[in-house]
Amino acid sequence: MSFITIFTIMYTFRSDRIIILDTEYTSRAWAMERNFSGLNEFPEIIQIAAILVDTKTFEELDHFIAFVKPQHNPILSDYIKDLTHITQEQVDAAEDFITVLKKFKNRAGDVDTYSFGNDGIVIAQNCWLNKTIFDFRVSMFQDAREIFWAAGIPAEEYTSGTIQKYFNIENSGSEHDALDDSRNILRAMKKLYST
Repeated sequence: MSFITIFTIMYTFRSDRIIILDTEYTSRAWAMERNFSGLNEFPEIIQIAAILVDTKTFEELDHFIAFVKPQHNPILSDYIKDLTHITQEQVDAAEDFITVLKKFKNRAGDVDTYSFGNDGIVIAQNCWLNKTIFDFRVSMFQDAREIFWAAGIPAEEYTSGTIQKYFNIENSGSEHDALDDSRNILRAMKKLYST
């Protein structure tokens, strides 16, 4: 019996449903490496996507996606437009963070939510920036990389949009699109749990 098989037998989700979440946010070249310490480099969410997943079959049951109109960095950098393919027109026409967050909360409820890294922290930071309450159970947000690390997979070498490549699965859609990246995490999880 392989280690991954032993891992999948041992690791169980607390519920028969989870959410896989991904966000895209404002940035400039090298801002992440500077820990967003430059002037007006706060990572302001511009897209949020989530998929509801059955943890027995790893099938997508429902999804949520929305662009977000940034309030503090209203003009997108060329860097982030090139990276995400999100246009200025899309965010200009979008609802503000507080409105989108309420819609996400209504859809997500209290379901455990997995992202490839710290998307829960990014949401909390954006709540602070927009002077609104982070109205979620803190333990609701989990780092999906820990599942892959526990199975011996070097998740730190991948992103939410590339983790499926570990399993030789091609990208589904566009890398750095929040919904496509969420679906790629799901595809990798499904392959891991079917091994």
